[in-house]
Amino acid sequence: MVCIHNYPVGYLWVCIRPIFNFAVGAFLFLSGLLTVKQEHWKHFFLRRIQRVLIPYIIWSCIYTLAYRHFSDFVYNLLTFQCCDIYYYLAVYIQCILLTPLLISLLNSRWRIIGYFITPVFILIMYYAIWNGNPFQYPWNAIFFPAWGTYYYYGLDLRNRHEQGKGIMFRRRELLLFIVSFIAQIFEGIIWYKYYDYTMATGQIKLTSLVTSLLICLFFATRIYSSKVARNGLTKLLVKIGDYSFGIYLSHILLMAVLYKTLYVIMPKIFPVDVIIVIVLSMAWMSIAENILKKIPRGSKLIKFLGIR
Repeated sequence: MVCIHNYPVGYLWVCIRPIFNFAVGAFLFLSGLLTVKQEHWKHFFLRRIQRVLIPYIIWSCIYTLAYRHFSDFVYNLLTFQCCDIYYYLAVYIQCILLTPLLISLLNSRWRIIGYFITPVFILIMYYAIWNGNPFQYPWNAIFFPAWGTYYYYGLDLRNRHEQGKGIMFRRRELLLFIVSFIAQIFEGIIWYKYYDYTMATGQIKLTSLVTSLLICLFFATRIYSSKVARNGLTKLLVKIGDYSFGIYLSHILLMAVLYKTLYVIMPKIFPVDVIIVIVLSMAWMSIAENILKKIPRGSKLIKFLGIR
């Protein structure tokens, strides 16, 4: 996600962007993959939603103070627009609330319907663009149908794993991934030439959906594999994963600070800028975590800031 928010502009990036276009979908997929059927859904709702809602409110206040958008604060808070990327949290909360219904659908004879949620939405979005009435941001991304198939796929693979069914990424899936990846590049070029850059590089496209679901399948095979090597790289990825929510919440603000400080005296170069943001994000969170651990109720403050 940090790569997406630090990319350059032009045809070259339209071709490179598909490498990173799985970000939001993968987060929702992993949320589904880590979800099990509950006996008491009320506790599940409270635990999952509270975990993201309190950090969301705190960081929305921070962004409002930083951007000085006080007049629209209540509206922006209710519509998840205090920061441009917070639409994801609205989608996540919708996924959590719909989980019992989705699991029931998954265990029914109509289970295939879940896989049509996002494709149908994307086709409707294409039709709206074709007719000159495109869905405006954030309304094109903030509702469950735009991303729901990712979460549903995570629930499905979790269910298959618990039933002892194999989850494999074979040559067939690899070939399909290559084809869909190339198709995504061509779709991006067409959107860039005939419509706009945002759609060209965006994640809500049919080709992006196929590519991202295949990446999610690969992730699932790695998660459930006992052969994953434990080395320096995996330890680093786990560390980044531990801080991923905090990076998500704060990196836009950090980027704004860098634009007014570091990038005044040196050029902003991709992907060096991505590394800088990740390193600085993890640094401030590590320092804050070590400080907060030493004070009363510090562990709660750590959670409230989304650090862990």
